[in-house]
Parts: sequence; structure tokens; C-alpha cells
Amino acid sequence: MTFLSTKYEGGLSALLKGVCNVPASYDKHVTDITTDSREAIDGSCFFALEGSSRSGADFADDAINRGASTVIYQKQPIVLPPSKVSYLVVPKIKEALGDVARRFFGDPSKSLKVYAVTGTNGKTTVSYLMSKALGFLEGTCGYLGTLGKGLSSSRRLAATINTTPDVITLNRALNNFLTAGAKSCAIEASSIGLSQGRIDALNIDTALYTNLGLDHLDFHGSYTDYKNAKLSLFQNEAVRNVILSLDDEFGRFIFNQIDGAKKVLTISNRLVWDDDFVPDIFSSELSCKITGSSFNLNYREITHDFETRLIGDFNVANVLLVVGALLLSGFEMGEIRKALGNIKQIPGRMQLSGQSSDGVLVFVDYAHTPEGLEGALSSLRPLSKRKISVVFGCGGDRDRSKRAVMGLAAYKGADYIFLTSDNSRGEKTEDIVKDICKGIPNTNNTHIIFDRAAAIRAAIEHGEKDDIVLIAGKGHESYQEVDGKRFKHDDRRVVKKLLSEREFD
Repeated sequence: MTFLSTKYEGGLSALLKGVCNVPASYDKHVTDITTDSREAIDGSCFFALEGSSRSGADFADDAINRGASTVIYQKQPIVLPPSKVSYLVVPKIKEALGDVARRFFGDPSKSLKVYAVTGTNGKTTVSYLMSKALGFLEGTCGYLGTLGKGLSSSRRLAATINTTPDVITLNRALNNFLTAGAKSCAIEASSIGLSQGRIDALNIDTALYTNLGLDHLDFHGSYTDYKNAKLSLFQNEAVRNVILSLDDEFGRFIFNQIDGAKKVLTISNRLVWDDDFVPDIFSSELSCKITGSSFNLNYREITHDFETRLIGDFNVANVLLVVGALLLSGFEMGEIRKALGNIKQIPGRMQLSGQSSDGVLVFVDYAHTPEGLEGALSSLRPLSKRKISVVFGCGGDRDRSKRAVMGLAAYKGADYIFLTSDNSRGEKTEDIVKDICKGIPNTNNTHIIFDRAAAIRAAIEHGEKDDIVLIAGKGHESYQEVDGKRFKHDDRRVVKKLLSEREFD
């Protein structure tokens, strides 16, 4: 699917109506809008937003050279653009950009049923499951998130820079989904995206909450601000339906904050609850195998047999959330069960990537938080006949507070630990590994190999028949960023290459 701009028929004054006054001489036709100078085309309007480290004004010349005929600044530019270019200074344009983007692309979220998923872990799995299930039920469905953007029927997703793209990218994609025949779209709503207003002005039909853990405190500054960013999705007046997990304290807190006009379905993966928080949907009789999970789904005193190709109790919780959202959207349990049963593994999410000639099973997962790593290891433990090894690192220039906690999670959940690089960025990998080691009480079974591919090889070669190796932290990612430089690296491809080599040893 090609992502192209819709044909906007109005002028600049109509586009910025209610935002600022546009002089008659500036009221020209706008062919496209963008905040990225590299995307500017002839006749486009470039919004030179102020960032945390760089100003969009620094890239105005690039946008103009690519054809932009209008530039909207947040503050008066030091150097004025050429006279042929219209420019306006609108200090609050960032706050209004959601409405501008919605207007330019014809308000696509008004015609689509938008499902927004937030939480520390599970956003990608739930959003991907939603898009695939709705694609099965409706023909096709849009998806926007960590894995990229595209239709459920697409063979490949187009890459996105952020988990939750900016409001222009979002509306452009929604417009394309609608044009391609989609009726719905599943979006990952990250805490950063929510706090920066990236889903502002979208008409969100259903909001889903997975869980709350430790992440992004480097951006938010405090755990309270992180939680408030998540909470804001459920306080959005446009949201009609809410699906909540009651399995953590914050989910129960959100439950008590929800507007009474919203329809709410709650889920739980537990069998014991507080009297004040009895879930509408819960699971029981969970049985996991390498190839998937089976369980009983209980809804309104009726038990339904369910199967999924995903493994782990945390993935069962993800499935329950999707079931709740689909039920509130009017689908029947039978068709929901069929739709979810047809979905294969999710890229880089507890993905069985192969088995060595020695009988070592290798899984790749995106787990990059303490809770995510703990959940992945605890789900693999019942499947392990022998030992579990985990390969992981932590991202550089990001939240340092979780490093030692992840070390402890690995120590508790695995028999052997292989510490390595994971997008170290501007930090030294050895400094990051030292931080992780602070949480490991005994490092006798800990191996440190800074080269990630070499660490993966070592973990697989260390394993014996019926051992499990979990490679955590990067999942679907196709690059590695070390010392400020990016190079190609995909854990799944590394595993595939290593396993094929071992076949011929």
C-alpha cells in the first residue's frame, strides 16, 4: 500500500481557520502538510515546530528547496524565507496541529472505528491482534504502531519513526486506510505520544489498557507523570468504549476514574479478585505448549474454549483484551474465537525462531522492561525441560533506573545470563552492563559479551538438548545503534543464520 496525501481542495485560510488569520495575499492552495522538511513537495505547507533539541526553523530552507510554498513558525525566524514563500508566526500551532491535520485529510477518524491501546507492555501484541482479527472479520483493517503502519492484508508494513506517529502521519495513514476500504484501525498509544498530543483531535472509539510497569521515566521525569499520560487516554471525551485489565493497581485506579457515560468491560487473568473489582471476562484452565496456548474464557457465566498460537499467561491477558473490544463492537463470540485462532506468531513477540541441531529452542522477544522480561521468562519456564538462558542488554541514553531491576528479573527467571549491547547509542555498552550487574546478586552464571551477534551465538552453543534460549530487547528491530552509529542487525536473522550453520557443523 502506498501512502500518499489526499487531495485537499481548500486554501491556507480554510486550513488554519480558528487558528490564526491569514492575509489574503497568503491564501494560496496547499498541496500537502508536513513537519518533516524531507517530506516537503511543491506547494506544501511546512510546520517549523520547536523541538526539545532542535528547532524546525533550522530545516525551513530544506523544506523550501524541496518545494514548500508556506512555512508556519512557532516564533519569529531570525532569517526570513524568500519573498515567494508565505510565512506566518503562530506560537500555539503545535497545540492546534491535530485539528489542522484532521481538517486537511478530511477527518478520516470520523469514518473509521479507531481502537487505541496503551500500557507499558503488550501494546504491540494487542494492537496487532486487533488489526488481524478485524481484518478477518471485516476484510481489512489498519494498524499503526511499533511494527510500522499498513493494512492487515499487507504483506509488509511501512516503517514508522515512533510507536505513535505525529498527528500528520496518523491522519495521512488513516485517510489511506479509509480509501483502501478499511472500516477500522488499531493504534498503539504510547505515553510519550499521549503526552505530546499525537492523537489529539482523533475520534477514538475504543481505548484499551494492558498494564503499568517501569519505562520512559527519562522522558516523563516521574512515575506520576508517566501514569497521568496513560490515564489521559481514558479521560478523552471522544472515547465511547473502554477495555481494562484489572490485574494491577493502576488498572483498578483507571476503572474508578472513567466517565459513567462510557461502556466498560474489564478482564483478568487471575482467579481471585477483590469484591469491588470482579472482571467481566477472565481466563482459567490455562495450558501452554511450544506451539501455543489453550484456555477457558469465562464471560457472563458462560465458558468458552479458546486457543491461540501465542504462548504465555501474559499473552492470554492480551487476547482477553481483544475479545472484550470485539464484543463491545458487536461481534459474536464464535466469530471472535475463529478470527483469533487464525492469527500466527507476532513478529518479534515471543517468536519461536528455530531449533538448533542440538535441540536448543530459540525465542526472540521485544521484552525491554523489567515486567516484560519477567513475564517472558516465567512463561517459558513451564515449557522448559532443562535450562533457560537469556540474552539481553539495555538501551543507552534512556531510563537508567530499570537496568538493575532487569538484571534481577533475569537472575530470578533464567539459569544463565548473557549480557550484551542493545542500542547503546551514545553510552558505552560496558557502562550499561555494569548498571545491569548491580541488580544481579550472584554473577557466577553471567557471561558478558558486548557484541550482540556473538552473545547470541555463545548462548545457543552453550545450550544442550531441550534447553531454551530467550533473546530479549529488540524483537522485530532490524538495526543496532552503538557508539552513535546504526548498522543492520536483526536478532531473528542472526538466529536463522547461526542455526543453518550449525546444521552443517
